[in-house]
Amino acid sequence: MTLLYDIAKAYMALCSFKCKQSIKFFNSLSYHHYNTSWILCQVGKAFYESCQFRKAAAVFANVRKLDPYKVEDMDIYSTTLWHLHKESDLAYLTHEMIDISRQCPQTWCVAGNCFSLQKEHDDAIKFFQRALQVDPSFAYAYTLLGHEYSLIGELDKSQKLFKDAVYADSRHYHAWYGMGMIYYKQEKFDWAEVRFKQAFAINPSSSILLCHIGLAQHAQNRSDEALTTMESAIKLDPNNILCQYHHAAMLYAIGEYEKALSGLEKLKKTASRESLVYYMIGKIYDKLNQPHLAFMNYSEASHLDPKGQNNAIKEEINRQYLNERNDNGANDNGIGVLDAVLEQDPDNDNSNFSETDEAE
Repeated sequence: MTLLYDIAKAYMALCSFKCKQSIKFFNSLSYHHYNTSWILCQVGKAFYESCQFRKAAAVFANVRKLDPYKVEDMDIYSTTLWHLHKESDLAYLTHEMIDISRQCPQTWCVAGNCFSLQKEHDDAIKFFQRALQVDPSFAYAYTLLGHEYSLIGELDKSQKLFKDAVYADSRHYHAWYGMGMIYYKQEKFDWAEVRFKQAFAINPSSSILLCHIGLAQHAQNRSDEALTTMESAIKLDPNNILCQYHHAAMLYAIGEYEKALSGLEKLKKTASRESLVYYMIGKIYDKLNQPHLAFMNYSEASHLDPKGQNNAIKEEINRQYLNERNDNGANDNGIGVLDAVLEQDPDNDNSNFSETDEAE
């Protein structure tokens, strides 16, 4: 009975998205009980929900060794590999899953993620649709399909799929988040805030969700409220680079240049290879009338991003925080900064700003 109680306690913590607590409880189990595929899957999901994708992937890899025919939760494993850009691992997992079972929605979600990572969006959509044909009640497939349609600009289809996911599982916070993202892209910032808050009500441990609430508030010119929200997000997860970056950018927007610079200099120590950090520091030094230091940081930003992959995001930073326009004199569409969410890098779980729109 003690064993069942300990497992139930850990699982309840996971269902409440108290991931650190859940991992701690699972780790307290004996070696014999801990090293089972079901327990390890729960630990992997806890790491995944905490955005510790490298640790999640390592745990799920152990699951594959212990139980190579396991299907349940392999969709989550595939999304973990998607975030880590592990194309070969994801392709191999897809091959294995198709060999194991073609009658499970998880198999087709894995295949969809595989093609999504390769930016083969049409094929990814077909596989996610296949998952729903196999099991129309599988909420995660609706969400993955919704994100895929969002990536190709089919926002109405995407929004409908997120709503379908919520109908299938009202506690599926990823879908509420997805709806918020669509509203944000459509510049319906008040509705975006509502949906992000609904997601956060389900998962109050997510600093990323709280960060998005702050971004929606800032887009509605509620800067003081947005700053307070962002500070709460940082307290929730002091290591979250995304929250730190947007907090500094908001300070810049209201003219608190010294405070913004202080925050970015600290951030530079943990995100030393992020061009956007140096770009924003350069902007601040421009405002502080220190052109030499501004030039140094602009140069470093260019060195870190020689191909200009972040140019669209920089234009949106100018529009969103710096009240500037792009080279054509027209405002951007309002999605760049929000799309610059963290996608964990394989070499550092908290280092990479990159353009994505998924919190799968």
